[in-house]
Amino acid sequence: TTHHSGVPLHVTRPAATPKAALVLLHEAFGINEHIRDVARRFAAEDYLVVSPHLFHRLPTQLFAYDEIPAAKEALAEVSPEHLLSDSAAAREWVETTEGAPGASVASIGFCFGGRASFIAATGVGGLAASVCFYGAGIAPENDHTAPIHLAHQIACPVLAIYGAADPMISPEEIERIRAALQATGSTHIIKVYDGAGHGFCCDARPAAYHAEAAADAWQRTALEEYGKRLGLAFQIVDDLLDVRGDAGTLGKRAGKDS
Repeated sequence: TTHHSGVPLHVTRPAATPKAALVLLHEAFGINEHIRDVARRFAAEDYLVVSPHLFHRLPTQLFAYDEIPAAKEALAEVSPEHLLSDSAAAREWVETTEGAPGASVASIGFCFGGRASFIAATGVGGLAASVCFYGAGIAPENDHTAPIHLAHQIACPVLAIYGAADPMISPEEIERIRAALQATGSTHIIKVYDGAGHGFCCDARPAAYHAEAAADAWQRTALEEYGKRLGLAFQIVDDLLDVRGDAGTLGKRAGKDS
């Protein structure tokens, strides 16, 4: 599917009428099988999932997990303005007859997409929530062009999730994000998990995946507590995992993607 502006969209549809729609923003590796799988898991929970191809302006749009240097070069070519316009295109597509007009729409992103989800919260109108998993580069030190300086424009609840052992995001950067959201009065929760590194929710990368932290991120008791403040943001996260016992396992029911 392609938005009328030319942004290619990967759409994953639920079998039933969507209860909400998600703008799913991919990691630094593009819309690979893992991101498609995450989209199918959401669709199995009755979300309509729209994933813009954020590398569509580049010659290469997909990178293997061992191609990190090449992926980083691609990231440098995608501006905040590109991320904002592509996210807005996905949000706008939901309102078309092909999408789910009138549905609540939230953004959710992982890694590179976590930063993109934060940027979407600053400028994409009509978002019900923004979920940002370990988005690096939101509040680097002494960067006056960083997304954090647009925090005053955020008009939806924000859930930001980090690993304390993430070498790409320092504790100081996390605190700058927390302070900025507090200063602007944005409804938000920031969760930091000890022992978890970058990409700890990606079960396609065993070296990065941290099962205990991933499971704890979706514990239903915490979701009930925080859901009163963040509403749809925590409903989304709750639906991402089927929590089974202490460990938790990612849901595997199939949705239909395109």
